[in-house]
Amino acid sequence: MQAQEKKTVRLLRIRPSVVDTMVMVGVEVVEKDVDFSKDDLSMLDFYYEHTECDCIDIVSFGGLYNPNGLSVVCDDEGLLKSGNVVMKYSLPIDGELCELKLSGSILIGKCDYIEGREDDGMYEVGLTDEQLDYIQENLQYKLLGVTK
Repeated sequence: MQAQEKKTVRLLRIRPSVVDTMVMVGVEVVEKDVDFSKDDLSMLDFYYEHTECDCIDIVSFGGLYNPNGLSVVCDDEGLLKSGNVVMKYSLPIDGELCELKLSGSILIGKCDYIEGREDDGMYEVGLTDEQLDYIQENLQYKLLGVTK
């Protein structure tokens, strides 16, 4: 992708919670307009808002440099917070079942290399319709526990 591109980044937000003894999992598509030609720190605020945290991490789901791999924005301090739901997420990518164990709300997206910027590197570029459909049809999750 070239740096001069403006694009609407679409991510899949997964928000688990436990009500009484039932696990509730909210799933929604969230969007953000991004101008890749300049630093857009509002993307960081977008991550904080939709993961409901103050410190994020971006982890690989199937390999960061794998063309079919995904990125997951999560709460870096999620296991340190009381009452946070801990889930195991499983998704087949390239014929291999990839698994992540994460706590709190997450954003699933896609990273790509952006050329033509001072800080060439990997950036969240969002999901296509096909990727969104695939994830929603194939993502499995299991409650592992709740932090004390």
